[in-house]
Amino acid sequence: MENCAHCHKPLLKNARFCHHCGARVEEAKKISTGPQEIANRFFALLKQMVREEQDESSYEKYLQRFRESEFSQSFDTRMEQLAQNPGSLDETLEEMCDFFMIRHCRDLHVNPIPEIILRYQQTDPAKTDLYQMMMDYLQFSEEADTVYSNLLDMPVDKLRNASQAFLFPQKNERIFFICDLSLLGSCKEGFAMTEKALYWKAPLEKPRAVFYANLEEIAREKEWIRINGYFFNARKTLNIRMLKLLRKLRRY
Repeated sequence: MENCAHCHKPLLKNARFCHHCGARVEEAKKISTGPQEIANRFFALLKQMVREEQDESSYEKYLQRFRESEFSQSFDTRMEQLAQNPGSLDETLEEMCDFFMIRHCRDLHVNPIPEIILRYQQTDPAKTDLYQMMMDYLQFSEEADTVYSNLLDMPVDKLRNASQAFLFPQKNERIFFICDLSLLGSCKEGFAMTEKALYWKAPLEKPRAVFYANLEEIAREKEWIRINGYFFNARKTLNIRMLKLLRKLRRY
């Protein structure tokens, strides 16, 4: 997934213009990747992540923390290295922002981000335990919602409700878990993740499904998130963790 070089948000496939800021994709591709440009992209991405995951008004506090932290001491050298060998630049900058925010700014967060997700930086998807990664990102133990990771232990009526309401996997598609978000615990609303896709249903909304390979737009909108144009809402902290998980899965 390619990001716009101007606003650093994901571009739609074959787009000629960024649907977020309107920049020409052709022009964005011509922008240089010198150390200063890469540094500018880092800070633009950091600002976006603070806005989406924390409190936008606190961005100046994160900048001050950057200036005071050990992270800043090797920053210029890292920018020089990336200019010489950019590789997967967008992914590297995102991982750098995550590392900085989690290791150096935890006390500034209004929405906790689990440090354990750092173990999945620069990992080989083929060697990653996808189920465990999902559990580490989502941290269900900190939420009040009911989660079924062993479908054999799930009440038959609730499994039936989920299967009729929103969970429509392909044949032999492995289901990792089902999260019940219904008010009465019926499992007629909620979400499920498999080895291939996210399936969900929100109140008064149609059931939705997005395959990880087809993830394009993942953005926070007030207290909910938008996934490929579709409304998704669990809880505030869970929404943010889901946003980060889907961005990770998009690169897998």
